[in-house]
Amino acid sequence: MVKFAHIADAHIGGWRDPKLSSLSLDAFNRALDVCLQENIDFVIIAGDLFNTALPGIEYMNSVARRLSDFRRRNIPVYAIPGSHDFSPSGKTFLSTLEEAGLVKLLNKAEVKNNKLVLKPFVDERHNVVLFGMPGRRSSLEKSYYEMLDNSAFDGFDDFFKIFVFHSAVLELSSNPAYSSTAIPLSYLPDGFDYYAAGHVHSVIEKTLSNKLVVYPGPVFPNNFAELESLKHGGFYLVSFDEHDKSKKLSLSYVPIVVKNVYSISLNADALTPQDVFAAVKSKISDNEFYDTIVLLRVFGRLRSGRVSDIDFNSLVKLLYERGAYFVLKNTYALTTKETELVKASSSSVEEIEKHTVKDNLSSITFIPDTSKVFYELMSLLSKEPADGETKSRFELRLSSEFNQLLSSMKISEESNRKI
Repeated sequence: MVKFAHIADAHIGGWRDPKLSSLSLDAFNRALDVCLQENIDFVIIAGDLFNTALPGIEYMNSVARRLSDFRRRNIPVYAIPGSHDFSPSGKTFLSTLEEAGLVKLLNKAEVKNNKLVLKPFVDERHNVVLFGMPGRRSSLEKSYYEMLDNSAFDGFDDFFKIFVFHSAVLELSSNPAYSSTAIPLSYLPDGFDYYAAGHVHSVIEKTLSNKLVVYPGPVFPNNFAELESLKHGGFYLVSFDEHDKSKKLSLSYVPIVVKNVYSISLNADALTPQDVFAAVKSKISDNEFYDTIVLLRVFGRLRSGRVSDIDFNSLVKLLYERGAYFVLKNTYALTTKETELVKASSSSVEEIEKHTVKDNLSSITFIPDTSKVFYELMSLLSKEPADGETKSRFELRLSSEFNQLLSSMKISEESNRKI
């Protein structure tokens, strides 16, 4: 029997708070511990091992140290960059791990006659051949699929064939967040025995059109909503008999629980701030939360008062007194009668920004064509440093573009000062 691990979306370093960020690393380490205990033959990491192409040095060191355990045991680790740890310039820590012999990056290809030819990685010891397709932000990898030379996958009928990719598949994801960026199932090349997927933060195991596509979900949840719905992360262990011509698979999902997660949810419709405080306090007082991540979600429309009138600080303090490891509070959907400012119903960032500008900035009269200026500003301020660009050079470039924008809008010096 050949056994391998399918891991994706570890997003190491993704949480801003150090305590939560350390949990993503803990979860990844526990997954690797299970791999060693199970005596697996190789590991597949289907993208987003890190949350950025150049993670913090402490995360680099820890991951390199753990992967060296696999190199010493001669266990290959195959990986592709995901939408977070991909870099068009190739300046990514994944390439450093490859140079050190700790991973084998599968996203090797060349263009011939306007066709993208993926290069195979042949593991003759286990009679396995792997091909990999990286993920890119905003699903820019779609163009790669459209260029694919499918003839590159021929000639491996006697091998167990694995296609590793980092994209949402339209027919498999019901999450509207992926609807505009997902690729159709037909983009995936035919004839593979296992499609090791990443990017979608849900556990999915489904066969469509003779394609077994598997998403293991995140190794550790990456935001409030994922903690609320998933509670924990995990990965897959997959095994098959290399001598079985039918190539029948055995799949086992392995949950990775690093902390318990407890949710407190309250509908505040028609309640006062004092009512909300009392109701949440009652839910807290009935429980202990030792070493637990507590999620506090309050939503609805208050009958009176302001959100700031609710003494959340005391509630959070009480949770920590009862042993909570970390408390996350979400009041995004909590509004009041007097201050219900944002009426945007769309879930996309762009639509929310559009509604916010339209509904709340009409009173700003010192800028001509207010909405256009703010759209331009939001676009400018969302920019990130280019690969290899220093902080000081990035700030100088941003300042220059900012001044050019204001000049093009012919904004007076007085208005400029107000901005």
